[in-house]
Amino acid sequence: MSGSNGPADPAALEALKAEAIEAEQQPVEDIEEAAPDTLGAEACGMLAGVAFDLVATRRGEHWRLSEQERQLIGENLDAVLAKYLPGVNMGPEASLAVVLAAVVMPRLRADMQAQGQEADAKAGEADAA
Repeated sequence: MSGSNGPADPAALEALKAEAIEAEQQPVEDIEEAAPDTLGAEACGMLAGVAFDLVATRRGEHWRLSEQERQLIGENLDAVLAKYLPGVNMGPEASLAVVLAAVVMPRLRADMQAQGQEADAKAGEADAA
């Protein structure tokens, strides 16, 4: 009684096992259609540029990024995402949040310090009068 319910051919099993081992050892670079790990440096830089352009319309031109700043932010953000979140293809919303937190916060602090200095100067003038 032969058929699909009979004992497996040992040679066929060994051939399947060898195929599976070979497939597992194939380097990732050899896989043609591997999904990207992150958005990519260009997309990260573009998102940062858009965010800074929006802030620049309200806070001043010193907030606008140069092309070099966009590239540097994009490349470094992409590298950080690949390091800490490998294999996670993040959506643009998450990348934008990371960019804003990393780049906007120091500028906001600088603005607040400048406003604090202006308030101190006005208080000093009022005391002198």
